[in-house]
Amino acid sequence: RDSCTQLFDALQQRMQPLLARSLRLLRTFSTSTPPVPAASFARSQRTHTCGALSIDNVSQKVTLCGWLQQIRDFGDGLLFATLRDAYGTTQVVVNKNTDAAAVQALQSATLESCVSITGTVHSRPRDMENQAMKTGKIEVHVAEASLLNQCASLPFVIGQPNAQPTETARLKHRFLDLRDPRMQYNLRTRAAVALAVRSLLAQRDFIDVETPTLFKRSPGGASEFLVPTREAGHFYALPQSPQQLKQLLMVGGLDRYYQFARCYRDEAGRGDRQPEFTQIDLEMSFATQQDIQTVIEELLQMVWKQFAQHDVPRPFPRLTYEQAMSTYGIDKPDTRFGFHLHDVTAAVRSTQMRFVQTSIAAGGVACAIAVPNHKEVFSRSAIEKLQVFVRGTGAPEVAVFHVLPDGALRSSHAKHMTSSEQAALIASAEANAGDVILMSVGPKETVRATLGRVRLYCADVLEAAGLKLRDPKQFNFLWVEDFPLFETDPETGKTVSVHHPFTAPRPGDEQLLFTDPLKVLGQHYDVVLNGVELGGGSIRNHTPAVQEHILANILKEDLSMFSQLLDGLRYGAPPHGGIALGFDRLMMILCNTPSIRDVIAFPKTQGGRDLMAQCPSVLPASDYLPYHIVPRT
Repeated sequence: RDSCTQLFDALQQRMQPLLARSLRLLRTFSTSTPPVPAASFARSQRTHTCGALSIDNVSQKVTLCGWLQQIRDFGDGLLFATLRDAYGTTQVVVNKNTDAAAVQALQSATLESCVSITGTVHSRPRDMENQAMKTGKIEVHVAEASLLNQCASLPFVIGQPNAQPTETARLKHRFLDLRDPRMQYNLRTRAAVALAVRSLLAQRDFIDVETPTLFKRSPGGASEFLVPTREAGHFYALPQSPQQLKQLLMVGGLDRYYQFARCYRDEAGRGDRQPEFTQIDLEMSFATQQDIQTVIEELLQMVWKQFAQHDVPRPFPRLTYEQAMSTYGIDKPDTRFGFHLHDVTAAVRSTQMRFVQTSIAAGGVACAIAVPNHKEVFSRSAIEKLQVFVRGTGAPEVAVFHVLPDGALRSSHAKHMTSSEQAALIASAEANAGDVILMSVGPKETVRATLGRVRLYCADVLEAAGLKLRDPKQFNFLWVEDFPLFETDPETGKTVSVHHPFTAPRPGDEQLLFTDPLKVLGQHYDVVLNGVELGGGSIRNHTPAVQEHILANILKEDLSMFSQLLDGLRYGAPPHGGIALGFDRLMMILCNTPSIRDVIAFPKTQGGRDLMAQCPSVLPASDYLPYHIVPRT
């Protein structure tokens, strides 16, 4: 319990600068009203909060309200309790010989019951001061105590570092989990960050505009939630982003728009995804890619400076999509560690490895990464686990070579290589003695993606063995640019957008739209942090002819689904572009939590269910009738 109190107070002390900063930001928007004084925390039911009292309040009569965090009876005639609210904790003391009613009220209360106490502030004896508590130099001697609401039997202990409840229990009883000091810190940090972002964007002349939640279905991309109406066969869709709407705001002359947009995607969840989520959405008229990136760099630099106490250098490094894939095997690389991909096709082309010869003859490539065999972690059994992981991704196994001190290779494939070919592979992979070379052979895209996943897998294995590769306090921001505009869907064979169909081609590639669309590079840019895509944006197609050609002739879409946007582009639409940052994902990184659910007040499970409200749920058959829906039996 003491460790719980110390954890809570430590986090509360971290929150205080956030609260102060939030008040300062609020005052920048409130020139017509006086600043809100700290005493505004006083309400009719309390004079102070549980984090407000100090030695300056000694001898004052105070009333506190909060939750009973712990209660202790040492048998010396005194009853000690810790009271907690949103702002901190305070120790209260009741004399069992003189304050029987107060003792009865507190002893009858279960832990986490809501109580109110009135008493006088006293300084603690010096040898009993608690330096870990913000209020550790004082205590309140209770004269009156009231049980405001009894707490039922708790499903789990709140705020106890050594007794973590399951996530299922946390989500089912989210209203209790929110009392945990870590959740309090996360949500208050989220609120402070949102306020700081709004302030910065307002200073840059952006205006906050709300766009509809009920909108029109957009073909392609993620699946959308459909909303039935009372008109038979007619549906709304919950937008997966305000993409078309914010472009139409630019047509409307608003010039610079932003909002904290609620977005919806009906797709399988994972650690950093939710069916409903929030993004910081921006759009700018008459802006270049550099203009938009500058705003985002300023925004992220400000957030990390204020809330992570970290100086982010600008401008962010730039990688093209081709550079990211050829070096890291992924378009959102974590650049805090190496293990770079190397093309070793030339080094192994002449070897007698049959699978290599066959793949290269078919137009494939050979690529490899070299990883240190720290503490001999890549044993035979560990390599087999690696191969199971690779096969689980649908890719063929990687070839494994151990680099020996004498410069030779130990591998089942080494017998098919001459000593000079082995040396060439070691040199091409930039490996050292003691390293393990992992090689993949096949189509370029498959090979790169396979080694990109293997690279991250090996980093996990090595860090589990004690090798520090990814410093959690190191923040490597970068931009990935020049993505392909289109790709071929491997399942249908159709041409689809890599991101969305509204991205403009890179200058100089416009003619390829009509001759070879798969070679077109787009003016798209992703901002990446430590292997996580924080957001993505693009310069848009602002001329109707180009946009119609992409939709109708390349993507084979029904133009009627985009009629509102195409109509808007015909009326003098300005050149424009924008970006959207995943706010939940950003906060997950900033708060250093393993799951995006830890920075959302009422999240869904990975499967999209609300365990607290037990929904989605079955409706009575009569509720379907107004929407002309016949439920399946």
